[in-house]
Amino acid sequence: MSLWGATVITNLLSAIPWIGVDFVEFKNTLFNLNFFLIISCLICYFKKYSLIMSNINTIGSVNTKGLRGQKTSSDIDKAYALNIPFSFLSMLMGLIAFLLIYKILINFIGDYSFNLFNLNFNNTSLVVWGSIISSGVGQGKNSKIVQSMYSLTNYQQSVLIGLMLSDAWFNKASNKSVNLRFGFSQSLDKFEYFFNIFKIFCNIITNFPYLRIRKRSGKTTYALEFYTRSLPCLNKYYLLFYKDLIKIIKIELFHYFNPIVLAHWICGDGKYSKSGGLILCTDSFTLNEVILLINILIIKFELDCTIHLNKPGSYRIYIKKSSMNKLQELVSPHFVQSMLYKIHLS
Repeated sequence: MSLWGATVITNLLSAIPWIGVDFVEFKNTLFNLNFFLIISCLICYFKKYSLIMSNINTIGSVNTKGLRGQKTSSDIDKAYALNIPFSFLSMLMGLIAFLLIYKILINFIGDYSFNLFNLNFNNTSLVVWGSIISSGVGQGKNSKIVQSMYSLTNYQQSVLIGLMLSDAWFNKASNKSVNLRFGFSQSLDKFEYFFNIFKIFCNIITNFPYLRIRKRSGKTTYALEFYTRSLPCLNKYYLLFYKDLIKIIKIELFHYFNPIVLAHWICGDGKYSKSGGLILCTDSFTLNEVILLINILIIKFELDCTIHLNKPGSYRIYIKKSSMNKLQELVSPHFVQSMLYKIHLS
């Protein structure tokens, strides 16, 4: 039986008086069609098996055709045709009983509120394909058509931009790759925050995070790292942050800034200050780029900020203590518990 055939057959059940429509709706909501197709095939199998078993002579039975005065073959065929197997009757009665119980539940509880999954089937709003956040881990490669259908949600976009201001990056999986992929890494002590980011982007991730071991200045560091799929929807963000393979800050970034961006920028590059303020480690950016960023903070969020010279050619943004209350209100809803210390909330 094909999937299309199962759809047609099950929809024909809506013609049953009183309970037909409810049964079809129940089948389409609480179960999916694949499940119903499997059940239908199993019923057909057991029905066939029961009919075969019902025609097997048991020990001690007598073949009526060998007796005198037997009925004609036409009478036997007619009687056999009118005989309904007990297995079929039991299945039919069970189905009717199930539909009656289901109807009673609908009348007493109503609106499918007994649905075990608490799904809202009355929501008819349109959703962009690829924007539903469900894990893509283990799903394998997609075709070019499917890849082009992916898109980031507004929340994912804001998180990505905030991470790109700090430790995240874009690169190609290989020299043959056309599209870019997004990468992110954090040390093991930042596992809570790292896993939170992994969950946010899990719909465009195919593999679990892996452990990265590096040696710097004689010290061994351990970090967790993940990459997303290489997708066309990520290419525009690469162009927003890169020029000649170097990460830069562009004036267009002003239009993307919001509290979510700021929160994840702080989680990545924010540093607790004993003076009561907050330091943003923008050492990798030029002075002009740091000036652009501090102007965004002042214009967008009205924060009191200054530029500090960390070392020659290295500049950092300092958010003063007087602006911390406002900053905490803006970004704390988007923080994980382990990162609240950076804004003096733990």
